Amino acid sequence: MPSVKEKAIALLARREHSQLELRKKLQLRGFAENEIQSTLEWVKNKGYQDEARFCDSYIRQRISAGFGPVRIQKELVERGVSKHLLEASEPWQSADWQGQIERLVQRRFDTPCQSRHEYQKRARFLMGRGFTIDQIIQVLK
Repeated sequence: MPSVKEKAIALLARREHSQLELRKKLQLRGFAENEIQSTLEWVKNKGYQDEARFCDSYIRQRISAGFGPVRIQKELVERGVSKHLLEASEPWQSADWQGQIERLVQRRFDTPCQSRHEYQKRARFLMGRGFTIDQIIQVLK
């Protein structure tokens, strides 16, 4: 059976993880809490795991998948990333949210809204993607 450090390194080799994600995955594999804590400190000190790097990577990936600021922020908070770290992130600050929602609407819907029902359906879709009401109103008008 691999050690907790080996498992942590293997998980981080696949993709970036937040401290919280890594902790949960190691707990699911049955490692002791004291081993997990020391391993999390070790990978952080060695530079194998970095919250800011995870945050930047996650934001870029979710933006490219067509998600908006509300949803990305919610997902990062669920993964244990602080709001302060999120707002300081370069991809977050440089994101063109209005351009993002416009590209999504152009790609997803080929015609303008013809009815109130269609408008509401599109608005719900965009809210589910994590865009704000103001952004939705701006792009659908």
